[in-house]
Amino acid sequence: FIQAKKLKVYLAHQLKAVSGWEEMIVGQLGKRIYITLDLDVLDPSEMPGVGTPEPAGLHYQDLIRLIKTLANSGKEVIGFDLVELAPIEGEVVSEFGCARLLYQMIGWLWSGTKS
Repeated sequence: FIQAKKLKVYLAHQLKAVSGWEEMIVGQLGKRIYITLDLDVLDPSEMPGVGTPEPAGLHYQDLIRLIKTLANSGKEVIGFDLVELAPIEGEVVSEFGCARLLYQMIGWLWSGTKS
């Protein structure tokens, strides 16, 4: 599927090695965008309650920088979803992190608040 659709795949360590990777990613997107954000992309030290925890993933602040870059790009985000939250009994950091990410995305992408 990835080859057939000519999709580009980046690993977290590849992105972190490139200065300005956020602009690089956003620059490859079309004018109208639907975002599916798989929470597995985040490092399990910050988001442990996901379907497939991936050590050495992106950090929360890395993702925030990417979202802010997108919000400031002038591209039209027509919708988004967050997937793969898998709550762990007795642990709430993942749920709170997901909720915070959700309301920050709504604010930055649709309210005009870009900071």
